[in-house]
Amino acid sequence: MWMFAGYELLRTWIERAKDVSKLASNGGLRRRRALTIAFQKNRVGDLLPEAS
Repeated sequence: MWMFAGYELLRTWIERAKDVSKLASNGGLRRRRALTIAFQKNRVGDLLPEAS
């Protein structure tokens, strides 16, 4: 059972690293960070485009 847990942990970290790499390559990392900070400060409306 502990081997399965280790495998899942490794698989999860590899998947997360790939996601971060994709975000960094297409410029989405800065937007993700800005949205995270906005959520923490409860100012999300300042960053999201207005719906028409």
